[in-house]
Amino acid sequence: MADLEKEASDMELAKIEQLEPGITNDAYQFANNNLLKELLPMLGLEGEPDADNLHPLVLAYLGDAVYELFVRFGLVARGFTRVGPLHQEAINLVRATCQARFLHEIEGSLTEEESRIMKRGRNAKSGHVPRSAEVVEYRWSTGFESLIGYLYLKHRFERLEEILSHLTWPKPGLPGK
Repeated sequence: MADLEKEASDMELAKIEQLEPGITNDAYQFANNNLLKELLPMLGLEGEPDADNLHPLVLAYLGDAVYELFVRFGLVARGFTRVGPLHQEAINLVRATCQARFLHEIEGSLTEEESRIMKRGRNAKSGHVPRSAEVVEYRWSTGFESLIGYLYLKHRFERLEEILSHLTWPKPGLPGK
């Protein structure tokens, strides 16, 4: 059975490769390798957290990790191989200002449910704001991370892929490779 699943996954990746030669769809690969399913048994847990009943800051906490891993995976897949430039580009993409700007860009395409989750995260009081961000930017980035965490926990990987596919990626230059 596992061989059939792998073969189906490989066929889907081959289709994606035809659409964008050289770079397979990062979000698809990332979401398809659902870490949550693999982590639960390692943690000795059977069930998953109930995304509908988690505090928005907990969703943001998980969304931050999911988004960070997605960004790192995407940068490496795009040819960033030197640690310094890799780290700098990752910081640029995951900082609150970038997340807030990205959320503003996609806000009109969110469903009513997604918008509700985002607003819960945006309006949650975290108690601190990093020095590198304004309060408003930080709140919007928290809303973005809450949405990402929520979609991940709900296993809505196609929607997660759709949202994250709008992210603008930097291109590795010769000095950064």
